Amino acid sequence: MTHRLAIIGSCQVSGMASTAWQLRPDLHIEPHHIGAHLSAGEIADRIVGFDTVITQVAEGDSRFPELVPSKIARTIGKLVHIPIFVFPGLHPDMIYIFRDSGTLPGPFSEMHSLIVVVSYLLGLSEERTRRLFNAYVFARLGYFTSYETSRQGMIAQFAEAGYDMQGMPEHWLGKSGAFMYTMNHPAIPVLAQMAVDALKRTGLIPQDATPPEDVDDYLSTAFVAPVFPSLARRIGLAENDRFLKPVSQGEPRDLSLEDYISHSFAMYRDLPAADLDSPQVRHAYDTLKALLY
Repeated sequence: MTHRLAIIGSCQVSGMASTAWQLRPDLHIEPHHIGAHLSAGEIADRIVGFDTVITQVAEGDSRFPELVPSKIARTIGKLVHIPIFVFPGLHPDMIYIFRDSGTLPGPFSEMHSLIVVVSYLLGLSEERTRRLFNAYVFARLGYFTSYETSRQGMIAQFAEAGYDMQGMPEHWLGKSGAFMYTMNHPAIPVLAQMAVDALKRTGLIPQDATPPEDVDDYLSTAFVAPVFPSLARRIGLAENDRFLKPVSQGEPRDLSLEDYISHSFAMYRDLPAADLDSPQVRHAYDTLKALLY
């Protein structure tokens, strides 16, 4: 009987599953992005009897009680946990705004530019907002420390789960440049490494296996934020201030900072100001207000 492997978690499961297919095409592999097609409960029912499950759901995750490792371990063969990869350090300006009903959609994705949100709330023009994307403002908002904070936090999080990510951000920067599309959308070199590390724990691939090179990079078709020039220079990346719209929203994907600001302002004009409120927005609002007035 064919060995059945399920990979459960965030949108990151797509790249991990594509890597697993490359390494073990003989397996029956099912990626399950929780809530995208099936609910947590439906996934829990679906994977009963699977030989192996790789999950990003942590034991204390109250959002998905049906999928916590201690519960599903009783209904499957082998269970391996790997954390969700989060790295805001390349895109410290991109944020989520959470409402009781979930995240507040932004232009082109679920994310918003913190500087653009605050500029709108301060009543600034679109042109003045564009001029705030500079090294001085980035420094005042703490953007230049975000990369190192993210690097250390990610390494510590994965180490706690038993994975060694020491030196990997530098490896990815040198090999493929910006290794994140947004804070929780890694490029395929990251997801391929995660898949290999988790698969080694399952015993499904040899301990000397390495990530394949030709893996489908599904998340590259979603929204892509730029690593702005003043930050890119500090970490050795090529300068870039262009956004990419999701492929699903049609061509051309390329979007200038000016266009992104314009689309954001148009969206915010139809929203109550209270909908844009969050602790992160309030802190940046106070910082920029003190800087500008």
